[in-house]
Parts: sequence; structure tokens; C-alpha cells
Amino acid sequence: MRLYLKKPYMNFKMRKFRVKKKMTMSEVDSWYRRRRLKEYGRKGHCVSCVRLHAFFHRLLLPLMIIDRKSNGYKVVIVKDLRTAAKRKIIYCPTHIGGMDIQIAAELAKEPCFIMIGDPRELYKSVAGTLLKLNGWIPLDTKDKMDRRIAAASMEEVLKRGGNVLMFPEGTQNANPSLLLNHLYMGAVKAAVASQAEIVPIAMERVGKTYYCAIGKNISYAKKSAKDAVLLTTELRDEIATLKWSVLEQVPPCKRSEVSAEEFQKYVDEILNVGAEYTMTLDEVRAGEFHPKDEVGPEETYEFMKHLIPNSRNAFLMRRD
Repeated sequence: MRLYLKKPYMNFKMRKFRVKKKMTMSEVDSWYRRRRLKEYGRKGHCVSCVRLHAFFHRLLLPLMIIDRKSNGYKVVIVKDLRTAAKRKIIYCPTHIGGMDIQIAAELAKEPCFIMIGDPRELYKSVAGTLLKLNGWIPLDTKDKMDRRIAAASMEEVLKRGGNVLMFPEGTQNANPSLLLNHLYMGAVKAAVASQAEIVPIAMERVGKTYYCAIGKNISYAKKSAKDAVLLTTELRDEIATLKWSVLEQVPPCKRSEVSAEEFQKYVDEILNVGAEYTMTLDEVRAGEFHPKDEVGPEETYEFMKHLIPNSRNAFLMRRD
């Protein structure tokens, strides 16, 4: 009887795999979103087999390191201030693109589910399959319900004694003058709800060298979700301080010495242009968190695009 049931099941899985391979990216996104919604409605989260994924993580970690080294990427650890924790951990690294997900998992060392926003091509790639084996929490960042499902899944992982790796900036930092983007409150809210600790990580990349600083464990015991805004601001300050310590180790460079072509190359590397997983700069900008009481330089000077020069507003054109 077992053999009889197994064959139709395997045929069904293969048919489903072939159908997904023929889908467009938007169709695949929609398919997985509906699947997560159905599973969330059934059990309140989309997590299973935390211990099994931890087993696969330990198998995959050496392969990640071999893959990184074989591709010529180096990791320089500027400082590592974390301590052994009895509680669950949420690793919060900065998001700079390239191999930052893989390297962040390497820095964490411990098994952890990886939260991935807008997986896109990863749904159908080898890299995506390995992420699933490791344990991942995919989500459509533009979908409010999908974000809620991801938050519930993250809390479930922590509840079961697992760790989580997530990028609190939400998207890659491709800004020329911002040390790190503003942070979403998801990491802090999950830490408060599950009494987990957060380990902040700052990363910067120069060519194929990643400079990393790992901060002290931040405890959220006896903290309240009502203070999520303040706690998130404090977390951003901690990561920013780590980022400065990283930048002190990076060869100095003046903005005037960076040509437009060099900066565009840097942005392309952040966005993985030409690789399996790609995003446009507009999509990255759309994924950034913008506090209501703050505006960026592009918004500040938006009026200049609609300005008709005349004698009354000529002073706005002066460089001094």
C-alpha cells in the first residue's frame, strides 16, 4: 500500500514543479503568497521542522564558506562583542547586497531561519532551494497580510527555540550619503514578544572584501511593545556605531574622487545586476522605511524640477 501511494504523490510533486518552472515571476510570487495565506489560516504561521532545518544548516555552513572562498570573497571581522546567550537570538545585520545574506549566516554560526523579502528568482533557483533547506521565511514586502504572516512565522521559530536572521533595513542600502537606512520595527517587536536577544551586525564591502563588526547582545526582557519606536531607534544607533567602527578600517575615499561610473558599478553590485537574484534601484527605494516626520534629499529638492527661474527665485540657484 505504501508503494502504491508514494508513486502518485511523487508524480504530483513533479507535475507541480514543472508547472512552477513555466510560470512568470509574478505568477510564482502569487502562487507562494496564496500558499502561505492558506497555511497561516490553518495553523497561524508557516513554520515547521525547526530542528530538521538546524541540521541542514550545519551541513550547509561549511559549503557556504567554501563557496565564498572559491569566489575570492574575504571576511574581515573588526570586532566581535557578543556573548553566549541562553535565550533565542535575532541577528540583525546591515543590508549591503552581494553575498551579505550568505556571509551574515556565516557570522551567526548558529542555525537560524533567514527572513527574505521579495525572493523573486530565488523561488526557482538552486540558491533558493538551499535557503529553504536551511530554513527561510519569505515574504512579499508590499503585501500587508504577507508581512503579518512573516512576523507570526518569525515568532513561532523563536518560540520553538530557533534563531532568526533578518535585515531590519528591509532592503539594500544603495544611498550615497546614508550610513544605514531607517529600520522597520519587526525585529524589536519579535524580540519583545518572545523575550529574545538581538545581536546587531554592521557590514561594509570594498571590492570582494567584507568588513564586519558584531555588537553586544541586546536584551529585551521586561521591555514593552509600546516602546517599539524608541527601542528601534536605539537599535539603529547601536548598528550605526558599529558601522563607524567598520568604516575606520576601510581605506578612506573622498566623494570627489568617485566618478559617476564607479558609483553606478557599486550600486549594480549591491543590486546583483546580472546575477540570479536582481532588483532595480526603484524597487529598492520602494522597500525603504521612511518615518513620517522625515524626508530625504530627493524629496526636499523635488520642487527644483518644477521651478521656473526668474529674478525672484534666482537666489536658489547660487552654489554658495
